Amino acid sequence: MSRSNHPLVPLLATAAAAGLALYLYKTLSAPKKPKKKVVFVLGPPGAGKGTQCSLLVERYPSLPFFSAGDLLRAERSSGSDLAAVINGKISAGGVVPPPLKNGP
Repeated sequence: MSRSNHPLVPLLATAAAAGLALYLYKTLSAPKKPKKKVVFVLGPPGAGKGTQCSLLVERYPSLPFFSAGDLLRAERSSGSDLAAVINGKISAGGVVPPPLKNGP
């Protein structure tokens, strides 16, 4: 018996079509969520990243702005357990590992 003559072929084709139809229905009928735009401003120290971001926030007030350096400095001065870890890394001349910067 060839594969195309197998008795399960019509059943599987129907199931596949039903699955595809359900997928398309869910995809096309789902409310569209607006895509969030993320802008990363990268550069060496003193390149003007903070200045450019300040200008962007001035022009687009609804644009949230986070400075990794400002956040780390604020945490270092908080006296928390995490501040001790950050201070230890920086004092040893190391880099703060991404899990600490990105959160748990």
